[in-house]
Amino acid sequence: MTCPCLDQRSKQPDPACPLCDHTVGFYYYEEKTVRAVCSSLTSKDAMEYFSQHLMGSAYITFRMDEVMPGWYDKIIMNNSLALFSEQIIKKATDTTHRLYYPPAISDESDHGMLKVINKDGTEYEEGVDYKIDGNLFTWLTGTTAEKYFALLYEYHPEYIVIDLPHEIRNTYLKKKLKAEKFQKMPTQVIARKKHLLGPENSE
Repeated sequence: MTCPCLDQRSKQPDPACPLCDHTVGFYYYEEKTVRAVCSSLTSKDAMEYFSQHLMGSAYITFRMDEVMPGWYDKIIMNNSLALFSEQIIKKATDTTHRLYYPPAISDESDHGMLKVINKDGTEYEEGVDYKIDGNLFTWLTGTTAEKYFALLYEYHPEYIVIDLPHEIRNTYLKKKLKAEKFQKMPTQVIARKKHLLGPENSE
C-alpha cells in the first residue's frame, strides 16, 4: 500500500521513513509464502521492446488460488541467494546505518558471504568491529577515523512488481462438464530488482 510519508507536492517518499525503507514509497504488511515460476526476459521480442530499460527484471507467475499480486508488491526469493555491494559513509555521530538489503543468514545462524573494507583494503570483522541486525549495520568500535566503507554480502533477491500483463486471467470451462465452471488462471507479473527502482542508501 502507498506509504503516508509521500510528499504532497513532489509525490516522493521520505528517504528516512522507517515504514517504506528503500521500497519506492510503499509499505508492506502481512508477508505470505507462496510458490511461483520465474523466468527471464530472454525472448527476442521482449528484449527488443524492453532493451536496457528493464535490466534486472523477470517474469514471475503465480497461482491465483494462492495470491493476487498487485502493482508494486514486493517479492522475496527466500530459496535463492545473490550478492550485493554498497557503500557506507560514516559520519561523526553515526554508529548505525541502514543497509539496502538484510544480509542472508546461513543454517549455522551466521551471515554467509560478508566483507567490509575501507579504501585502503583493511577488512573489518563481524562481532568485533561491527554487528548486523536485519538490515541495520552498527559499529562496535569508535577507533577508526575512516569515513568511506564498502560492503559485499549475500542476500535473498527482492523484486518489485512493475507491470501485470496478465492481470485479468479468468475463464469458463465446459468441456466434459454438465455446466460451465468458473476457473481462475495463473497470473503473470513483470518484476524488477528493488535496488534498480528505489533511491540509494538512505543515510
